[in-house]
Amino acid sequence: MKQDHPNKGRISIRDTARIVQETNIRIEIERDGTIYRFEPLKKRKKPISEEDNSNPLGL
Repeated sequence: MKQDHPNKGRISIRDTARIVQETNIRIEIERDGTIYRFEPLKKRKKPISEEDNSNPLGL
């Protein structure tokens, strides 16, 4: 008889979080009656800095 690998079909929490962030989707996993939800983090928009052109070379 062939035994299944104990980790077959498993994915790490870190890998799941990375996939969610890269694809910008929500993933829900149900296992043993428990639901695990992974949602992409909200990205903060950087405020547009005001340029006064007094130092155009940035020195």
